[in-house]
Amino acid sequence: AGLGGSVDRAANVVGDGVYGQARVSALATRRTSPRWAFTVGPQLSAQRYWADAGGHASGLMLGAFANAAWQFRPRWALVPELALHGTLVGEVPVHGATAQLGVAVARTW
Repeated sequence: AGLGGSVDRAANVVGDGVYGQARVSALATRRTSPRWAFTVGPQLSAQRYWADAGGHASGLMLGAFANAAWQFRPRWALVPELALHGTLVGEVPVHGATAQLGVAVARTW
């Protein structure tokens, strides 16, 4: 599960406002070696946008993700991830589908 958000100012096509997101994921991980692990799973994501000019919009998306964690040092990993989502209801963040590609640097304790 995760929570996120942003405050958008003038550099977007939507307009100034506050954007919030809540996400729930199910994980299936397979470690293939001491340095590599692969994770896949479904995600459900709910979004809400509050425009500074008034009004709001919301959306619900369903999709899946996959990532590969490469442990390059003890307790440190590089984790690229691909996520694909389709809009179930609403118009935020998009009406249709999204593809997200990201990279994280992770530390375990």
